[in-house]
Amino acid sequence: MRKALKAIILTCATLLVVMFVLSLLGIISNYHGNSFGFSDKTTYTSFILALLLSYVVVTDGVFTWTGELGVIILDAYMLWLRSKTAFVLITVLIVVLMLRHYIREGGIPYQDKKSYGAISYIFFVIYQPIKLLALLCARFKGLKKPVLSLMRFSFLICAVINYCLIFTYRLSRPLWTAVPIIKTFGDRLRFSILAFEEFPVTLFGTDVYYSGSYGHKYSSLYFIIDSAYVKTLLMQGVIPTIAILIGLTALLCWVYKKGYNVILLAVSLFAVDLVMDYSVAGLLFIVILIPVVIMFTDRPTNKEYGKLNIKRLRSGQRWGMAIVSVAAVIVLSVWCVTAYKITNRIDHSPCYGATLVVPRTVLGAEEDLLDEAYQYLSSHGDAFCIVDCEEDRSVLISNGIDENRVFVQDFIDIDDMLTSSNELIDANDMPNRLTICSYNSQIERISRHAGRLNIAVNSLSVKPQTGYLSVFIAEQWRLICDG
Repeated sequence: MRKALKAIILTCATLLVVMFVLSLLGIISNYHGNSFGFSDKTTYTSFILALLLSYVVVTDGVFTWTGELGVIILDAYMLWLRSKTAFVLITVLIVVLMLRHYIREGGIPYQDKKSYGAISYIFFVIYQPIKLLALLCARFKGLKKPVLSLMRFSFLICAVINYCLIFTYRLSRPLWTAVPIIKTFGDRLRFSILAFEEFPVTLFGTDVYYSGSYGHKYSSLYFIIDSAYVKTLLMQGVIPTIAILIGLTALLCWVYKKGYNVILLAVSLFAVDLVMDYSVAGLLFIVILIPVVIMFTDRPTNKEYGKLNIKRLRSGQRWGMAIVSVAAVIVLSVWCVTAYKITNRIDHSPCYGATLVVPRTVLGAEEDLLDEAYQYLSSHGDAFCIVDCEEDRSVLISNGIDENRVFVQDFIDIDDMLTSSNELIDANDMPNRLTICSYNSQIERISRHAGRLNIAVNSLSVKPQTGYLSVFIAEQWRLICDG
């Protein structure tokens, strides 16, 4: 059963990675900047948190040294994404698991230099804060049992605190704007206040209408309820909410009685996450997973920590493996960063008359750019256009665009295109809203050049009809060369 559950978690993690890669390639749409294939970045980080908590539940928090390094890197990734509660909760989980490992090993783990080589020095540095924390915990070891006992009531405590904060929240208080994550939480409290003002609290719930995920059906303002506790109380009602909280508390009491402290911690962290994220699917998954793991497996001994048998490798093989690993990390990091920058923009067409530049020659683009330019010029009679060859001008004019609206200017490169277009706009009294028609993967590079020249530009982008991946990879290489 544990193998089957691990297989499920591995499958979900693989799909998450696949979606991440496809979103970086622009094959899957990103709705809010770069949301990695999900509706927004928060949903993506919530899935990562749920997968990690599920893995910890199944394995009782036993990691190899590669696993420990992996979750530390994952935590740094959560920080880079500016996630809401995911970064804080994963940090807490990692610290507790490392502290647990330190205590069971009787010191810093992986210090056998014959077996782990340079890895032992890395963990020596990483575990220094854990060592200090262990000394602190030794002084207050009597608190362990009360804290674990209190975790049994995590859902009840989080729900009560959430409801109390809603009715004591004030936007003017400095506390709610001092720290980004607290400000985000304050925004969620404000939306919860609006929810209680607009929808009645009933015994068995009321309908809460949304238009997609962007706003209330009857309001033009942004409005969404993020708190699971608030949303459950409004949509399911008082009685179901009380029944759910009592059921979850009973489940955690059972886990506490069984002595599964890591499971208790993981689910308690999930209870905290529900304050800012509404995840019924994740909640049901955790609720089903806990009894299955406890009933169908023996209690883990936590005494087996994996090794990669590095000591069996010759010195040359060790160095070769290290060099290949470092090179792979560098290449993967560069690829992810450049792909993120390229796809971290929302494609849209400007809704106003602008001066449109179609630099097909400079960008090496096909006629699909010209088709997009024609559509824009046809729907905006006050817009002008600058092309970089006479042939393109003739095509636009032959399709009905006034010849006085289309200008020709030779461009040497992107910098020359931006400066020459700016000068042409000033000389002919054209709209000064310079808009570049390009492939969506080329926006980042053009914007970077425009920023260096201190020229404000907008974009009219189109996805290549053919050869999308080759264009994307070429843009990644150009970004790297641009520095």
